[in-house]
Amino acid sequence: MKAGNTEILQVEGSLGFGVRTGPHWVRVFAGLDRLKKGSDQILDNQYLHLRHNYLFRERLRTFHFLQLQNNQNLFLKRRFLLGSGLRYRLTGGTEASLDVGTGVMWEAERLDPEKLHPGEDEETETLRMANLVVGSGPVGEGSRWTAVVYYQPAFSGFEDYRLLGEAGLSVKITNSLDLTVDLTWRHDSRAPVGLKEDDLGLKTGISLTMG
Repeated sequence: MKAGNTEILQVEGSLGFGVRTGPHWVRVFAGLDRLKKGSDQILDNQYLHLRHNYLFRERLRTFHFLQLQNNQNLFLKRRFLLGSGLRYRLTGGTEASLDVGTGVMWEAERLDPEKLHPGEDEETETLRMANLVVGSGPVGEGSRWTAVVYYQPAFSGFEDYRLLGEAGLSVKITNSLDLTVDLTWRHDSRAPVGLKEDDLGLKTGISLTMG
């Protein structure tokens, strides 16, 4: 926060929590990213994600999820996602692994009418496939990479699709300190007029492990 000649308020945070009992694994994730300069709201992004997995065996599990989201930069007043599917481990174990999954996802969106061009729909509902590829593994001693790709085409026409990629690298500095680098990429084949189809993000940080 800055006050005086420059009026800036920036708040960013995320939270994750999980419980695993027998074959059931429940996790909750939440995030907030808000930036305000004077009376101008530059960023106002929030999400809440609830996920449940049922493990049939070590390589096969279900995935069910519910997500609520708003994102000012994407003109989103509200996005509601509800999905379910199966995820299978192709290879690997606890050290390195490669998983694939597929399912169905219902998406309901409400966009900001003040930012839309004439003729664009303010509210939409779409039934999509929910495909994913997840990989992770060690890099040298104490370092690790992770990667996730989501492909979400609409059943009404595969020319309408979303493609999301996340890649991360964690490099060991000391026994309790890691350097983290995260790269995200998002492609929307039918972004509203006024938005680019691609978004790219890069974040670096320090991770401290205690205990």
